[in-house]
Amino acid sequence: MSCNKRITLVLAAAAWLWTAASWATSTVEIAIQCPVCGNTFTAHVVASTNNFRGQDRDFYERAAGFPPVLMHPITCTSCWYSGYHRDFDSTVHFDDATRQLLRDSLARPADYTIHEGRAMVPAWSKYELIIQTSRLLGKSWQRIQFAAMRAAWSVREIQDPVSPLGDDYWLCAANYADSMIKVIDLPSGTRACREVALARRLAPELRQLDDSVRLCATLGVVQLFRSHGENGEALETAEQVEGLIALDQFLTFYDSLLASVERERHYQKIALQILEEACAEWPDDMTPADNLYLCGEICRRLGRYADAARYFERAQSGMALSEGLSHWIREQRALVD
Repeated sequence: MSCNKRITLVLAAAAWLWTAASWATSTVEIAIQCPVCGNTFTAHVVASTNNFRGQDRDFYERAAGFPPVLMHPITCTSCWYSGYHRDFDSTVHFDDATRQLLRDSLARPADYTIHEGRAMVPAWSKYELIIQTSRLLGKSWQRIQFAAMRAAWSVREIQDPVSPLGDDYWLCAANYADSMIKVIDLPSGTRACREVALARRLAPELRQLDDSVRLCATLGVVQLFRSHGENGEALETAEQVEGLIALDQFLTFYDSLLASVERERHYQKIALQILEEACAEWPDDMTPADNLYLCGEICRRLGRYADAARYFERAQSGMALSEGLSHWIREQRALVD
């Protein structure tokens, strides 16, 4: 399924799961002039947003409505200079040598396409260009690391695992998950927290379900795990789809899921490397607890459980440890013990 169609489905799902009053994400179209090449174009920037769908355990705040993470990056498709709205402000100026460096170093991404006469660059590729641009300009490690995390989150938002099977399967899976979250007793918390808890509650019971509901239920659990970046559990559950649909359908579904997981992990590894290098420079009691925690959480999501446990342990003595983060550390540590 194309990115454009997937974005349409994201909007449809949000409309179905939330009332109109919850739609607080809004954008405005603005005129942009590239400070590197002078190219002029328009871009949509986020005017207001929300976190109504909760927060994933790698700090991704989930909005009801269109995901803001897909709108934040801006790329000039003439010279490939990339950044955020403020990086295209009229006050931004570069000397001739810097402009030449950027033009010589940045290149069109492989997944660039033209759709209805408009240049299309996936959000994750824009973030990758932001990483490249930021490195060329000597920007902070925090900016580069955050761009890598946003790239991973954008993959999570766009590449739904069930959509390659078609809209009927997608709605079947989403309907099942939504019906179950209304009737199963789950821990209190945000929508994100409850959806992951629901997937973990349902997953062990899938093989015992009646054939009439097993496919929708299994796809629904895969969808829940994948939408929150719980990719190891998503892949493990996806293997159960084999035999429930035609082999060619299963291979299309599983290969697409695996490719999207690997793309997300690619950006997680970039973020992790930057964080690990930063954390290595400080003693534990001077290292921000949230940095150590995030190292552990990314390691967990990459299947590096021993490293995850080590970072979670260090985070408990990290600087500025809040009660809420301490609770998260205990919960996530339990997943790797």
